[in-house]
Amino acid sequence: MATEQRICKIIEIDTPKPFSFGKDTTICEGTDLLLTPGTGYKSYLWNTGATTPSILVNQPGEYSVKVTSPHGCEMADTIHVTVVQNLAVTVDTSICYGEKYFAGGGLRTTSGTYYDTIPYQAGCNKIVTTHLIVKPQFSVNIGEDTCLVKETSMELHAYVAGASEYTWQDGSHDSVFLVNLPGDFWVNVVVDACNASDTIHIKKCPELIYFYFPTAFTPNGDGLNDEFRPTGNEIVNYHMMIFNRWGQMVFETTIQEQGWNGIYKGEYGEPGVYSYVVTHANTDNPSEVIKTTGSFTLIR
Repeated sequence: MATEQRICKIIEIDTPKPFSFGKDTTICEGTDLLLTPGTGYKSYLWNTGATTPSILVNQPGEYSVKVTSPHGCEMADTIHVTVVQNLAVTVDTSICYGEKYFAGGGLRTTSGTYYDTIPYQAGCNKIVTTHLIVKPQFSVNIGEDTCLVKETSMELHAYVAGASEYTWQDGSHDSVFLVNLPGDFWVNVVVDACNASDTIHIKKCPELIYFYFPTAFTPNGDGLNDEFRPTGNEIVNYHMMIFNRWGQMVFETTIQEQGWNGIYKGEYGEPGVYSYVVTHANTDNPSEVIKTTGSFTLIR
């Protein structure tokens, strides 16, 4: 047809750059999160009312943006933001002298304020403030190791100011303990929930060994001073030897109650000076030999 004509028109398909905020996220209290769909868009409209290419958020909630491409195409995305509050914890505590407590990144033995930062959720921190008190040291002293004289007793005193409890080895709870027999004794004392103890070993005191050695005797059969025999308390491992002036042994015995009657080999001993050697031991220590020597006069 004479009126026929051809018209050409170029049509472009707008393919705007896609964007996504990604998965919902969590931030720590006091930090900011940058949200942006990127650049190259004609306009931005956030659900906060902002029209900037990006926003900083630090509060929990849902955030969305609608962007418009240069050719008028629209896209949108939404992200949910959770804010984890920083956890502040204060610990007031006390320990006994000599104990240790972990605070401020190490084991502490002195009073003070210590701080620890501990990760606990989504990279957020727990701030722990520790007020530590170390209780004063106290000691218990019930005495040095000692001995107990036979048929006597002694008191052990464990008093400590402020003590709330005393416990002895037999379960008694007085501050004073009466000892009647040798042995090991201990006490535990509690002051302000802290403990201290002491131990004492009490043994039997060695008995004092005493002997009386006559300086003369008269073996004449009158019933008075007829034997030479030392007198004293009981001992063990007794041995007595008597010698004349020429060094001959004229008498020997291991019986403490047995004395010399002045007779040697069936004959009356000559008047004069004789010497003796006596050995014995304490009943508490039979292996320790005690030796006594001396002289006396036989008188007729």
